[in-house]
Amino acid sequence: MGYALAIPAGFVLAAIASTVVQYIPFFFAAVFLGPVGGELIGKAMSYCTGWKRGPRLAAVAAATLASGGVSAPFLLLLLRGDLNLLMFRLDWALDPLRTVVRMELEPLIFSILAASTAYWRIR
Repeated sequence: MGYALAIPAGFVLAAIASTVVQYIPFFFAAVFLGPVGGELIGKAMSYCTGWKRGPRLAAVAAATLASGGVSAPFLLLLLRGDLNLLMFRLDWALDPLRTVVRMELEPLIFSILAASTAYWRIR
């Protein structure tokens, strides 16, 4: 039952934090806020499971933070209607590097740092 509460909580918190980091103009904010966000979101996920810890919860937390943080910019664009999925797939097929570089790097850096911090703090 605990994982059923921890996974959505971690995904939503990671998506919100990643979206906020995306709009902070300072690039290194993602570097400094990644470990802080990973610590806080990891503690929130541990709280949802009744303060459980261990390698399984750590792996779930890392996967949830990584997927929530990376998908947040795309979900935001999709909700605003700015992302044409057909054109995105066409761009990806034609030149994957151009599509990746066009994506904001702050949410990606934040997600990597937050996921690794949450993994080692919960474990």
